[in-house]
Amino acid sequence: MTRKIQKDAERAVLDRILVALALTPDSEPEAGEAPDFIIQMRDQSIGVEMTFQRSEDIIDGIKRRAAESEWELLKAAAQTFWSQHNDLRAVNVGVMFKGRVPRRGDHRAFIEEVAAFVRQHLGQLRPEKQNFFPSASFPLMYRHLDRLVLRTAPYAEWYSNLSFGYLARPNESNISDIVAGKSKKRFRPTDELWLVIHGGTRMSEMTLELDGVEDFRPIVGLDRSKFDRIFVLTYLAAYEWSRTTDWRQLCGE
Repeated sequence: MTRKIQKDAERAVLDRILVALALTPDSEPEAGEAPDFIIQMRDQSIGVEMTFQRSEDIIDGIKRRAAESEWELLKAAAQTFWSQHNDLRAVNVGVMFKGRVPRRGDHRAFIEEVAAFVRQHLGQLRPEKQNFFPSASFPLMYRHLDRLVLRTAPYAEWYSNLSFGYLARPNESNISDIVAGKSKKRFRPTDELWLVIHGGTRMSEMTLELDGVEDFRPIVGLDRSKFDRIFVLTYLAAYEWSRTTDWRQLCGE
């Protein structure tokens, strides 16, 4: 993700919070670092720090987020390879990993193994999904894959089981660790400081919708943090707790 794309995404999250609170800044929010934005409101400056929700799930010895990053690199290389070979362009590939994806130095060899396997089975492939179980004659596939899911499709792509799975509820995730970690950071001086914990497109950056009003004070430990207000954005709503109020639902979409 480029810096501009990241800032644009963070700005969209900030706009969502402001709409939820029915607040209109006195001027355009100032983008920067530590905090990510400073807004002026009724002669007060408010710093807004953004951070992703993150899962601490471990996949084969590494954190899910790191596994997802490695998968994204492998997928990009595979899609490029597929686009360069006419006989592969109509084959949709699902790689169901046993654990972590192959190491970066093995990406090319892994993709070539999958290509060789697909070519062996081209005559069998149909629009319906079929499961294949690689043998030891394909060592990287045999080591890393539980199975390979193949089908023909006009717009073929690679996908994996790392793109779906269990979503934690916010009070089951490591919100307190996120708050504690961010509280150690040095920020530009402002009259008030907010923290926004928001989701992303990866499984490790998502949480389930909250079910009604929940009190997160024991989890967040806000009194021990630098932040005056903390927001958690889930799929459908934004939730907030400050030093003067319990958690409450701010908005629903």
